[in-house]
Amino acid sequence: MYDVIVIGGGPGGSVCAREIAKEGFKVLLLEKDDENRFKPCAGGITPKNDRITPIKKEIVEREINSGLLVAPNLKKVKIKIKGAKGYIVFRTKYDQYLRSLAENCGAEMIYQTRVKRIGILKNKIKIIADTKEGEKKFEGKCFVGAFGINPASNLFEQLRIKRPPYIISIMVEIRLKEKFINVRIGNTIETYLDSRITPAGSAWIYPKRGGAAVGIISSVKSKDKSFKAKLFEFMNEHPIASKKLKGWKPYFRSLNKSTFAHLIPRDIVDKTYGDRFLLVGDAAGASDP
Repeated sequence: MYDVIVIGGGPGGSVCAREIAKEGFKVLLLEKDDENRFKPCAGGITPKNDRITPIKKEIVEREINSGLLVAPNLKKVKIKIKGAKGYIVFRTKYDQYLRSLAENCGAEMIYQTRVKRIGILKNKIKIIADTKEGEKKFEGKCFVGAFGINPASNLFEQLRIKRPPYIISIMVEIRLKEKFINVRIGNTIETYLDSRITPAGSAWIYPKRGGAAVGIISSVKSKDKSFKAKLFEFMNEHPIASKKLKGWKPYFRSLNKSTFAHLIPRDIVDKTYGDRFLLVGDAAGASDP
């Protein structure tokens, strides 16, 4: 039996598993995807994250030293960051780095394990999951839920917790020559505020070495034109963004494979813990879009 079973190998789950394992507890970390799976994300890492887990410089795509806000009337405000800097990473490498740190501290890691049922008993918890070897059962004294807010999952319902409200982000990973990124964007995160771009009124560009992550945030209930159409309209027609992104190509071979949808929680859930469990990360609604 494990002391703690962590469900989800993203940053919240991995760091939690690492810190618990450091204290000498027997920890199991269950991750639904494969090792080194591609994780679509803008990849922004704050200075506070870096203090909690110092980042390996070889996985840093950009050191961020400023932010740019572009208003609907195209006026621009640039904000210089003083002191500690933020970073841009590919989440694939960053997440695997965090999981490796957890393993180094003694946490056991199992990939390709999708949890489908959780049972909370008087003195233990039981978890049933689909693995590459078939259905398996795991037992522990308690568990940490770091399973995000995937609407296909019914883990919230099993815990009798209301899923956090969320918004949707559509993102495309692009390639663009590094010299163009350096000159046009540099080490700056750009945010475009305009309700004509999307009903939620926000688009963004996160620069990387030889490309960028570009996305928009929109209301899930929006009945406007498709989110993807809105994103590409911003990239190709916005008076400022289109010039900065001129010449972009999809990161992977096809545009569809380079375009991703995210659900981002808007609020902390009403109940982040209960008998023998704790929720962290997106599952707890602990994100700030």
